[in-house]
Amino acid sequence: YMGWLGKGIVVWIHTACARILRACRAVVGVRETRLWFLRACEGEEMAAARQVLLDRALLEAARSGDGLEVARMLRVGANTEAVNTDGDKPLYIACQEGQEACLHSMAGADMKAAMTSGYTPLHWACEKGHEACVLTLLGAGANKEAVTTDGRTALHIACCNGHEACVRALLGVGAATEAVNMYGTTPLHNACWNGQVACVRALLGAGANKEAADKFSGCTPLHIACENGQEACVRVLLDAGANVKAVAIDGSTPLSVARSNGHRSIMRLLEAAATVR
Repeated sequence: YMGWLGKGIVVWIHTACARILRACRAVVGVRETRLWFLRACEGEEMAAARQVLLDRALLEAARSGDGLEVARMLRVGANTEAVNTDGDKPLYIACQEGQEACLHSMAGADMKAAMTSGYTPLHWACEKGHEACVLTLLGAGANKEAVTTDGRTALHIACCNGHEACVRALLGVGAATEAVNMYGTTPLHNACWNGQVACVRALLGAGANKEAADKFSGCTPLHIACENGQEACVRVLLDAGANVKAVAIDGSTPLSVARSNGHRSIMRLLEAAATVR
């Protein structure tokens, strides 16, 4: 009966069914378990049970990276919109796990679909640093400017996590470097905050505004790097000509921020840059 399923999936289904039976036995007792299972598989409920098994098999194949199994499950009726207990669809799972081969098998799935958090498959791929998935999604028409509920684009997320390859992939298709999230920051601010110097270089190379002011504080990326002691980022920004005298809303400058946070080596860099300019 299950010849249309791969051997690995059949084993998985058998294991799942065994768990279901054990759970039922714990609730209704040994004698009633068989009767419960038979009733659940009668009439229309059999079709529903089959769909559940197919969908669970698809979710598992997406996680394990078996593109052929994903394609097989879809051919026999698995649903690309199926969700696991965390609310993740097969496409999300494949992007979280970096299973790029599965993306090709799910070419008909909605590449732009968002979770309640606003996360799309592209956001997940960028958060986890899976460049191949990012490239595949972009090639399939994923929205590079889609935002999460807190206003972050895929570029914000890639920069926060220091995934340079993903950053460059996004920049290569024209992702907006000036996008501002609900906290008022650009991807460059985020990269400087976390000390992601490779991402800072990539953004500046793509023309990102090094003087962009935080929407709420007025801080530039240089302010942010100085506050957090990200000396390598400070050096890159200064080499790019960042304004050492930029003033935030509270009147602070990069130098005063570095001083108040005790970053003496950064203070020396700023003082040297100020005398040259």
